[in-house]
Amino acid sequence: MERVGSYVLVQPIYRWGWADVFLAVEAPEGRTRRVVWWARLSPDLPWEEARFVHRLQDLLSTFRRQIQDPILTLPTQWDFTTASPFMVFEPISGKSLWEVLQAGRDQLLPISIDQALTCTHQLLMALQTLHDLMFQDQPAFHGSLSPTQVFVTYEGQLRLVYSGILQALGETGRIPSSIRQALGPYLAPEQRDGWPGSQATDVYTASLLCLELLTNRPWEAPPADPAAWLMDQTVYLRTGEVVHFPEDLQMVFLQGLQADPHQRFQQISLLKEPLDEKAFSGEYEASTFHLAFYLNALFRDFPEREHRHYQSLLEQDYSDLFATPPLPPAESPAGPSEPSPAPSPEEVVLYPQVMLSEERPRRGFPLLPVLIALVILAFGGGAIWLLQRRMTVVPPTVTPETSPETIALRQQLEENQRRITELQQIIQQLQAAQSTQPAAGPAADAADAQMQELLKRVQELAQQNEELQRQLREKEKTTTSLSALPAPTRTPKEAPPESRSAEEPSPAPLTLEKTPSAVASPVLPSPVDATAKSETGPTPPPSAPGMEVPSSAAPSPPPAKVEPELPPRAEPSPTSLPEFALEVDLDVRIEPVGPCVSTDPRLSWIRSRYPGTHRVIGQIYLNESGQPLQVEILQAPVDLLREIARDTWMNCRFRRPTRNGQPVKAVITRVLVFGK
Repeated sequence: MERVGSYVLVQPIYRWGWADVFLAVEAPEGRTRRVVWWARLSPDLPWEEARFVHRLQDLLSTFRRQIQDPILTLPTQWDFTTASPFMVFEPISGKSLWEVLQAGRDQLLPISIDQALTCTHQLLMALQTLHDLMFQDQPAFHGSLSPTQVFVTYEGQLRLVYSGILQALGETGRIPSSIRQALGPYLAPEQRDGWPGSQATDVYTASLLCLELLTNRPWEAPPADPAAWLMDQTVYLRTGEVVHFPEDLQMVFLQGLQADPHQRFQQISLLKEPLDEKAFSGEYEASTFHLAFYLNALFRDFPEREHRHYQSLLEQDYSDLFATPPLPPAESPAGPSEPSPAPSPEEVVLYPQVMLSEERPRRGFPLLPVLIALVILAFGGGAIWLLQRRMTVVPPTVTPETSPETIALRQQLEENQRRITELQQIIQQLQAAQSTQPAAGPAADAADAQMQELLKRVQELAQQNEELQRQLREKEKTTTSLSALPAPTRTPKEAPPESRSAEEPSPAPLTLEKTPSAVASPVLPSPVDATAKSETGPTPPPSAPGMEVPSSAAPSPPPAKVEPELPPRAEPSPTSLPEFALEVDLDVRIEPVGPCVSTDPRLSWIRSRYPGTHRVIGQIYLNESGQPLQVEILQAPVDLLREIARDTWMNCRFRRPTRNGQPVKAVITRVLVFGK
């Protein structure tokens, strides 16, 4: 358990994207008062800006006075001035939409279209109630709809949690990347680019939630072709029959899922009316009674168990936590600060941990027949293998030795990578000097030319490494094929291979022609040994514009003409993790499965502010299926391009990395070109 002020946090129960929610007990000075939901707000929000804090406080105070409908759940208390800002909500006697749909899939009792239409009617009614309000001459909107913030009570009533955080950001605010990642596919396209949203944003997200209710399919990613996706969907009737998705609703949702916010429904009522007409047309029995009956079938004894659990929390003694001053909230970890006792099975079932979108559990699969089949196959295969081994003689295995040519190729790769690392460090130092002493006039033109020369040299080295990788793969394939042949019997007249290799002349050093840099993004392999001693070393940046720099293998020119709006961060070149394979050790070159192009609207502003071509170099960590796990930016001329390039690579899908035919995790280096 953890104490924060007068609240005792018992256990985490939900993740709302913008907050982590705990089941807590309000116990001032150790005297229990009530059970609440305590939400620790995201630290990435601009809490240091007084304008944002005052705007959020005014919005919550205003809406609490105006909203009387219990369908909208607002916080009862809040404090944004502490080191760990929080909100307090009254507990909702029910289950979140995520838990309801997941329980239906796990128990093979999917929600029917009748019960789903009851939920869509109440959800859109709650949004319409919110959209009818105004705050500071701006229409109200939710902005962060997700299945974990929509609750269905055991009586069949829907409750929508509202915080007002995204509206408080204002038109100039930006959604932090951590919140965007947590909300995942339940964000409109403009919100995935960072904009807070509008009422049209709620139309897009509400369409996603309604479709998830009607089709019983969780969202992993927005559909690339909504029209084709809608044509393949089915719905469940109360009788258990599966029918095609109603055609008259396909056009409605197709309009609500338009990528351009100006082409969607501008009012939530335009989405609500056709769904209500379908719900109350007489074809289906959409009522709160049937929805409550469905909740009772999934969570039969949960209301009583929750009541007993709350009573047990109120009867506990928390005076020990208030005997000593608590730790500052900012220094407390996200989980319990002390080892709490293992939760009882009742607590675990009452509040299952809500996972992220990429970690959602799949529908249960019958494992017993599969295990029986695997056991039979294992016994049968083992018997056949033993029989074949007794009948055949296994030839001795010949371990191939590494040839001198292969060693020379690997050494050349390491040398090129070391030089690439040095050039990247020089570029970062020049950018740091640019932020303190910007150049102008002839010095700026010379700096631009020198910076382009450095980038060109990095590309040439990368292309050389690509050719060396190809030759190395061919050598390894040849060595593998030769090692598969039986070893020849050595005659007395033959000289030993050691003497023959000594008499043969050593292979000539590899020489590759320098190819001009291409417009396409070259491939930069991951650093192999960045700690090797540099022959020339990076030249320190000049102390003033126009100062002459001594010539060296890697010239240190004045900073580039492109001046970033904010001082770029000099990030150290990350080293590959042990479990990630380097690209030089992979079977084939890793290419994107589809076009990896950024459509960020901020690119037009960058083109007008910083004309020309800009290159961003980054390392991409891939899992066994080619999905990016993490992106590290090595070099970027403008800070804003760091975020755009990182989002572009994270949304890109690559070929599956393999080594010796086996899928592996890999780290690759790529260059993204922006501009002409």
